[in-house]
Amino acid sequence: MALTMAAAGAGAHLLGQGTAAAVNYVISTLVSGLVVYGLVKLARLERDLRTAGEELARAATVQERLRAARDLHDLLGHSLAAILLKCELARRLAAADPARARAELAEVVGMAERARSDLRAAVGGGAELTLDGEVRGARSVLAAAGVDVETDLRHGDLDAAVSAVLGTVLREAVTNVLRHSAARNCAIATTRDGAAVRLVVENDGLDPRAPRTPPGSGLGNLTTRLASHQGTLSARADGEGRFRLEATIDTAA
Repeated sequence: MALTMAAAGAGAHLLGQGTAAAVNYVISTLVSGLVVYGLVKLARLERDLRTAGEELARAATVQERLRAARDLHDLLGHSLAAILLKCELARRLAAADPARARAELAEVVGMAERARSDLRAAVGGGAELTLDGEVRGARSVLAAAGVDVETDLRHGDLDAAVSAVLGTVLREAVTNVLRHSAARNCAIATTRDGAAVRLVVENDGLDPRAPRTPPGSGLGNLTTRLASHQGTLSARADGEGRFRLEATIDTAA
């Protein structure tokens, strides 16, 4: 830029222009250069903004897909596992106790209806889960699997959003009990300490000698859900055949 301005000034002088004309040429060259630079810079900014907008749109699409996948896993994974368990129980009882088998199949129909309602709720953007409702469902499903269930519920009244999140945690915990252990006992407990509400699910039936495997997507989904409500999740085996899942939410956050 400086060389161009100097060349403009020198050219004006060689052409016999006066000092005022030379200065005018120099200033005009400077202004023209700044205008061109500004236009180029503006074009680059417009391109960068367009690229950033496209990246944000792609990121939003990915996040929505992850949300939908998380909702479907959390809502339907438990229901499908419970339906499979009930059907297997009804098959075994078909000859020995037909009345009990029919009762189990009737419960399967009810579970299928609830699964359909859950799917509709997920598509609509909000599942109507409650912690108390999931406790009742957990008792039924675990009892059908031959698991003795103990409950100690001291959470009191909960906000609908907090109740839904903890209900989702309990649903996933029960699904893991059914899928990943040969549990005979399961304890479900809730406590409240001021604004903090804690849910604990503990079961036996793990093989202490089994190699440890990475956590599945279910626990990752729960961690994400709890984090969005300023909550935390811990899940660990004690090495002696028991597994403990603990979720805490600060309702004042």
